[in-house]
Amino acid sequence: MDDPQKFRWTVPWYTHFDFEAVAYAKYLAQTRPAARIAILYQNDDFGRDYLAGFRKALGSSAKSVVGEASYDLTDPTVDSQIIALKASGADTLVFFGTPKFSAQALRKTADLGWTPVRIVCSPGSSIDGALKPAGLDISTGVLTSQLVKDPDDAAFSGDPDVQDYLTFMKKWAPNESPRDSNAIAAYLVGQVFQYVIQKARNDLTRENVLKQASALRDVKLKMLLPGVVLNNSPTKYTAFRQYQMSRFDGSSWKPFGSVYTAE
Repeated sequence: MDDPQKFRWTVPWYTHFDFEAVAYAKYLAQTRPAARIAILYQNDDFGRDYLAGFRKALGSSAKSVVGEASYDLTDPTVDSQIIALKASGADTLVFFGTPKFSAQALRKTADLGWTPVRIVCSPGSSIDGALKPAGLDISTGVLTSQLVKDPDDAAFSGDPDVQDYLTFMKKWAPNESPRDSNAIAAYLVGQVFQYVIQKARNDLTRENVLKQASALRDVKLKMLLPGVVLNNSPTKYTAFRQYQMSRFDGSSWKPFGSVYTAE
């Protein structure tokens, strides 16, 4: 939907899947240049976007991909794919898919005694939807990228952003879990909507609101991780272009290292 020429009035909120994949490629190039990579991806536009972005970002290092397999949403399991990818000799497993199959992939990898570095895309990294079903002990050490602060992370217990968010949720959505990623996303959407309307001031025409929504410059919202800001332009609407690598420690995600950009 990020196509200003075709969809002028649609400013997408969510990040590009292929942008996120670039962060993983950059991370591996920086920290594991000799990695032998196996990729498991969902066989639809969602998974193929990740795959295309990842391969493009690897560039000349694409030869480091020694195994690749896909699955369909109708498949009962991804066991056979994981068995095949292990046989490739890979020491790094990258997964581009949804939570159910992320859990299956992590579980089968452990069952086989295979211990690659494991990276799962953010939609497949849900603690409740993927890591708990796979087993918290099994999931310890898994990597992903994040954009927002985890309200359950002790490192943010005294963080003003998190305290404001928890206060907001207690007042306006007392029956909802503050940990729910959808709640955090909605909280961010509300902030950027307020920002755009305030920038538009008294000129709330469609043209001016669009102008403000497509001219975000280093906008910092509450609950975004340090270093993650929003930037877009009239020719590139998508505002999320930065990603923080995080590691699961058995109970929560822990941000570490550099913030990677999609460019």
